[in-house]
Amino acid sequence: MKPEFQFKKVVADAVACIESKYGLRVIWRDLPEGVTGDLDGAEIVLDSKNDPETELYVLLHLFGHTAQWNNSAMLRRLGHEQPIHASHEKLASICTYEQNASRIGISLLHEIGHGELQEWISRFFWADWAFLKCLYTTGERPPMEVKWDCPCEVLEPLAVPKFQPHKFEHRQAFE
Repeated sequence: MKPEFQFKKVVADAVACIESKYGLRVIWRDLPEGVTGDLDGAEIVLDSKNDPETELYVLLHLFGHTAQWNNSAMLRRLGHEQPIHASHEKLASICTYEQNASRIGISLLHEIGHGELQEWISRFFWADWAFLKCLYTTGERPPMEVKWDCPCEVLEPLAVPKFQPHKFEHRQAFE
């Protein structure tokens, strides 16, 4: 069964921590259809049309990618790639990159006192990964479906690495 949480409150707590402790800016704006958020290393952009649950997942996941981008040019390049017909090896690299972003987001959840959402974000990650795996192997964009009534591998936290925000090019390059 899908859990019920006060997602707007958790978003507010996460934004306060991200901005005050990590020196990032979080903003909302209308993004192109199908884009739920973006990042540039110093700023996390959320689509103003996201529902509260999607908004929280995207915020936490993009926070994880922001930490990655500020520590690794290789991961930043990987984040800009949008392969189609990706090889098994490329998919494995992308999966690790994506999974670690959510794991960093889990650490942030624990930091702000919302560790009870660890399974919730794990389920969102696995739905996101199913979407991305399809996109990167076939070019198709299936609907993202979070499965609440089946077993799920719960991701473990990955410590937020120390980083200094730097502005890079946005992934979506729509600005």
